[in-house]
Amino acid sequence: KLFIRPHGIIIHVKKKERFTELGTTQYTFSYSFKGDFVSNPIQPAKLIHVAKDMAKLMDKKSGQILIALDRGGTALGLAVSIITKLPLYIAFSYFTKPPDSWIYWQEKGAGKSLAIPPLPKNSHVILIDDEIKTGLTYFDAIETLRKNYIQVDQILVVAEITREQMGRKIIKNKFKDVKIDSL
Repeated sequence: KLFIRPHGIIIHVKKKERFTELGTTQYTFSYSFKGDFVSNPIQPAKLIHVAKDMAKLMDKKSGQILIALDRGGTALGLAVSIITKLPLYIAFSYFTKPPDSWIYWQEKGAGKSLAIPPLPKNSHVILIDDEIKTGLTYFDAIETLRKNYIQVDQILVVAEITREQMGRKIIKNKFKDVKIDSL
């Protein structure tokens, strides 16, 4: 259990055997903007502090679009969008095929797809989420977005699981031009 100042976030890391198509992972990761994990509503004041600090890490370019990854990134993406006044798309999770016109990719190990409405070609985006674990969600997102002529400039997260920075390495091995920042 870690307490992260100045945001008042408690990060819980639990040893747990969980099997995914990527193999067994020994740790689970969760955090709270409230300060505890039980019955955790998101506390807006803490969320805004985190979002302001995330916004400071952004490499802003003209015309950028934020894409928040469903679940952990949704509230963060909305808060960063309000602070920066940048447009926001939320990559919603689907367990069935999303609408045909949408851009979608598989999230390996989770058995779901993430999807966004179509973006203009040659858009520049920043992916926002709560964490990087294996990096495969981002790998698939970047690959799919590039196939749709969309450039991912940056990944912005609250935390990285640092098992030899596996997630960062997986992303950087193929996408050297994508900047990765975490609080």
